[in-house]
Amino acid sequence: MNSGAKRRLVLLLVAVACTALSSCGPASKEPLSDAIKSEPDNDLNGTWMREDDTATNLMIIGRRGGFSEPKDKIFPRSLMVVTGLHLPKDGELEESSADNSLMFFVSRIGQETYANLFETKVVRGARNKGEWIYPADVSFTLVKYRAEKNALDIYLLDEEKVKAAIKKSLIKGTVVPRKEREWSDKVVITDGKAAADYLAKEGGKALFQDKPDRWARAKVVPVK
Repeated sequence: MNSGAKRRLVLLLVAVACTALSSCGPASKEPLSDAIKSEPDNDLNGTWMREDDTATNLMIIGRRGGFSEPKDKIFPRSLMVVTGLHLPKDGELEESSADNSLMFFVSRIGQETYANLFETKVVRGARNKGEWIYPADVSFTLVKYRAEKNALDIYLLDEEKVKAAIKKSLIKGTVVPRKEREWSDKVVITDGKAAADYLAKEGGKALFQDKPDRWARAKVVPVK
């Protein structure tokens, strides 16, 4: 998947212009918690919709299946899948829309919930190796979320807050100034546990945006 496709994919899934998988916005080399010790969040299951003047965005979220296969015994039962679809008002779909999926698992820290998103190739690589292990080049997109019955609020990492926390040594990470034609600085959190400890102490507001993107649960009406 090229960088442009990655950016479009995560744009669908978290409803923003830039995220870590496109090297645009903060990324993390580690998740906030251990996937083995996590549990899926069933409140996320279903179809979610977000519409504006230019397009309709859909997300379908569910638990990862297939654990009956012998090779899949290695995978944490916490894994979930999110698939996105971006339908412009002109009705034209790109070919990449056919495979807009990411894996994730949930971290519960204090009273708040976070998703650790990563590419599906991580699962394929682990299956080939026969053990649950992250590749050296893995990159996580961290989001804070709040799920209600019919609404899902998604908060992205705030680049300025993350950079300030790294500069003050409140969390561990690196900041590389942006190059020409790049969207922003390359900001990477390098220690997931340290970031989780900081969130436990200060709350999600310390690293994430104040204003969420709100998605509504879509109701499927059968055709009679």
